[in-house]
Amino acid sequence: MTPDILYVPLPKPRLVESPRLYLFLGSLLIGWFVILGVMVTVGVTLPNAAVVGLVVLVVILLLTILVAVVVTEVRRLRQRRRGTEMCVSDDLSAAARKLLVSLGVGRRRMIFRLPWAKYDRERIQRGIPPLTVVVDEALREPVERVGQTDHLLEPERLVPCRPGKLSLSLAVGTFLLMILCLVRGNVVVATLCAGGLLQYAWTVPGLSTLVPFLGDHIWPLAGPGYVEIAGNRLLTADDSVMVVSRAPIGRSVRVFLAGPAGSLGNDFPRAESPEFARLWQRWTHPHPRLDLANEPADAALGQP
Repeated sequence: MTPDILYVPLPKPRLVESPRLYLFLGSLLIGWFVILGVMVTVGVTLPNAAVVGLVVLVVILLLTILVAVVVTEVRRLRQRRRGTEMCVSDDLSAAARKLLVSLGVGRRRMIFRLPWAKYDRERIQRGIPPLTVVVDEALREPVERVGQTDHLLEPERLVPCRPGKLSLSLAVGTFLLMILCLVRGNVVVATLCAGGLLQYAWTVPGLSTLVPFLGDHIWPLAGPGYVEIAGNRLLTADDSVMVVSRAPIGRSVRVFLAGPAGSLGNDFPRAESPEFARLWQRWTHPHPRLDLANEPADAALGQP
């Protein structure tokens, strides 16, 4: 039986996080310079003025965080008191949209995982039935073009997408910076660059399999109706949810998988990419085969 797909109008994440955050941080920095200038003017030595200014900024920051936590908690309690009343007046799509946006989907560009415990708790409190697949309304046409199939699909590893020209250029630049830092004796920055290059190599299909400790066994295994993640934990279409939304850059697509066994997130260049189709057609397969997940990975993949 094909899982139900709910189309929900989700906002597209902005490339820049909330401008208020940058405005606040900028105000703190300006405030520090103002305090520093005032104290130096009245005769306080520069080191002491810098320490006092830093202490004042830390106090302001802590008070701001405290106020934000209190406001968030008050909003959550008000939402809980309203209970299922929201879903009485709203249809399922609108209620699901409010739930996902409240968790950051389509609102924050830096969210890559959907917290299952919070999602499930909020879903129950809002009276929303269990959801299997939720797709951004703006992606309806490209997702429908990917389609579904009745044919049995073998489990496959969800290796990352091939890097684009921008990421390749950044990798080359990082490599050159690492060489320059080594020549100049800056070991710390060179080590950070090496770590970035290692992470980049980890995401290149085919390249990771050439390195023994970065073999493709580390990637999730997708089969009909399930995704197996680290520790042989299963996310299944019966007890978990897939959310497909737009990513901040271009036509890229962001996928969230969350369930009792854990969570998973990934970006794809577009809905038509083979990597996305591999995951989509297996998760929405009309004939789940969870028995394949119980077999060893090599056997499930049809390897000798």
